[in-house]
Amino acid sequence: MDKSIIYTQKKTAKKNRKKDSFYRSFLLILFLFTAFFIIFALVFLIAASINGFVSHPEMSFSYFLFGNEYNPASELFAAGFMIVNTLLVSFFAILIAVPVSVFTAVFIAKVLPKKFSNFMFAIIAILAAIPSVVYGAFGAIIINDVITAIFNVQAGTMLAVIFTLAFMIMPTITLLSITAINSTDRKLEESAYALGATKTQTSLYVTLRAAKGGIIVGILLGIARALGEATAVSMVASQTNVGPTFNLLGNIRLITATMMSQWGEGGPGTIERASSLAMCTLLFIVVILVFIILKVFESYYSIESIEKRNIKKISKENQLNSNIQKYGIDNLSLKDQRKYLEGQLIKKYEKKKVSNENYSVTKGINFSDALVIKKIRNYKKTKETKNNIMLGLFASVGFILLGAIIIFLMIGGISALNWEYLTTKGKYTFVNDTGTTFTVDGLAIPLIGTLFTIVFSLLIAIPFGVLIAIYFSIYLQKTSKRAKIFSLSIQLLTSIPSIVYGIIASILFLQLMRLESLNVVSLSGVFIMAIVLLPTIVKTTEQALNDVDKGQKEGSYALGATKYKTSTKVLLKQVYPQIISSAVVATGIVLADSAIFFILYGTAFDGNDVGDWINQGGPTLALEMYAMSRGGIVPWDQVKAIGLLIVFLIIILSISAGLVREKKFKEVTIIFAGFILFFASVYFAWKIVFFISLGIIVFGMLIYPLLIYLNKKYHFLNIRILME
Repeated sequence: MDKSIIYTQKKTAKKNRKKDSFYRSFLLILFLFTAFFIIFALVFLIAASINGFVSHPEMSFSYFLFGNEYNPASELFAAGFMIVNTLLVSFFAILIAVPVSVFTAVFIAKVLPKKFSNFMFAIIAILAAIPSVVYGAFGAIIINDVITAIFNVQAGTMLAVIFTLAFMIMPTITLLSITAINSTDRKLEESAYALGATKTQTSLYVTLRAAKGGIIVGILLGIARALGEATAVSMVASQTNVGPTFNLLGNIRLITATMMSQWGEGGPGTIERASSLAMCTLLFIVVILVFIILKVFESYYSIESIEKRNIKKISKENQLNSNIQKYGIDNLSLKDQRKYLEGQLIKKYEKKKVSNENYSVTKGINFSDALVIKKIRNYKKTKETKNNIMLGLFASVGFILLGAIIIFLMIGGISALNWEYLTTKGKYTFVNDTGTTFTVDGLAIPLIGTLFTIVFSLLIAIPFGVLIAIYFSIYLQKTSKRAKIFSLSIQLLTSIPSIVYGIIASILFLQLMRLESLNVVSLSGVFIMAIVLLPTIVKTTEQALNDVDKGQKEGSYALGATKYKTSTKVLLKQVYPQIISSAVVATGIVLADSAIFFILYGTAFDGNDVGDWINQGGPTLALEMYAMSRGGIVPWDQVKAIGLLIVFLIIILSISAGLVREKKFKEVTIIFAGFILFFASVYFAWKIVFFISLGIIVFGMLIYPLLIYLNKKYHFLNIRILME
């Protein structure tokens, strides 16, 4: 071979190795940022809290942890009892939500036909994406009124908060439970069917046991959401100064709701701000401790852990039997003798139980084989029907809840969502049915502000999230300590409450980086939302990369490609639908959050344009809904109107995510074009364009897929653009 060719090849290989080394180092930095953000945030909050206690000696640390009253007017700042209240409420909410969610997941995944199953899954996905502020409005009006009417108590009871949180976390647990159930090995179910088990018996006693790892993850996320929820509980609960509260029908004070109410009371350096920082640190530590406990619990009941314990148990029994044969039972220790005798008794009991069951079955069959078999079949059919009805009742909770929320928002919300309210950029004044005059922000600026935050946070989160996922999937060994730390960090980032993110962002971006003095307050919301979205994008992309055929990776390496080129040129082309889908899901997260923006921007906004919103930071749709519900006299029709608009956008995003997963990009492109026109028409008050945008969205979601379906079935259209 020519020397010049060999030299060129060596030079190219050296250049590629340098690129790969640089790429790996860059990804390592991103990984370390993700892994150590939690440590940095915790240390940062602890330092700020210590400074608060030092600066305000009247705020006693011992009373903060163990006191029973929170009353800033009397300089009493107890927070420990609020943690007890929060844990109690979360515990009871989980007790309600877990059985309903798990049985609903079984019904959807294993009982319903596939078409109905997909439809119900879509409904649960929409429920999971609905903002907590919508659940808060539903709880503040409907749940509070129902409990007040039944028990003749004041609104804002502990029971109302429990039901509101239970309804909120049900969809999350259900979605992850369905995913876990669908991921179980089919051979286990087939084995159960071969032994005579019915479909429902197999689902309840075999599939659920196999899927318990994924279900525990869902419960973990549900607990994290319940512990960290701020906006919904502050809308529902009637705050009391003394605690803890053990009366289900009594008023209750929760730590997140108190942080929401106190953060805006005083500026930096005040005792109110110091107490909020201390409460934030306490909540953060409690969330981390609960996370660790649940991870230990999850690890203990994982399949690998159970297998290890069984192997260890069998080896101990074998060792014990070997020692008995060698030395005799009398020469063993009393502890080993007791273990051996207990084991023999258990084996004898189980053998007797099995023989009795076999005898009773054989005896019955000897009398009349045909009659017994018929009775067994009838009994199984009856039991199967009863089980299916029970599971169906549990599953109907989700359907009824979505219907109830939409009806609740539509009553009064449709009439309030008029063209003038939707397109007003400044203050919007109206008179309600009782003659009360209200002045609120028009929805044009909050709508565009929400879009601004979504676009720029995704522009940061998607490339960083994809690169971190590539590092974890391609460069790290799954069994390494670094990989385990990374996985735990991502899961913990998902569990951190929004209000904690908001307070961290307020200190980091507004006080230290001084974005407020630079007149770009809105960037603080963009930066922290990018961090909030990272776990969603990282986990989705990492899972998609792991699912790519290994042959493609090995083929690329065999042709001399580096990991850098393999990941960027080969793998990313295979997983871009999942990346787009995660971006759509992340859009729903930004759309739904209100606690972060409340901490950063507050509720006072006097701007009339997008430029003012960017400079000052202003309301998003969810924040505007929450801000309106905080007053003494609440214009509930306008609150419902915003909720209706948010649910409408969530439904569009959920459908788009499903279309992306099915790789139907033409439909998604049509919906996206309608989406852009929708925002533009609202901001510029183009009424005709507004209705055109709605028509385009409906065409992309319903008419276009229907035309494709009919054309495939009847071939009545010969238009190339409809061909997939």
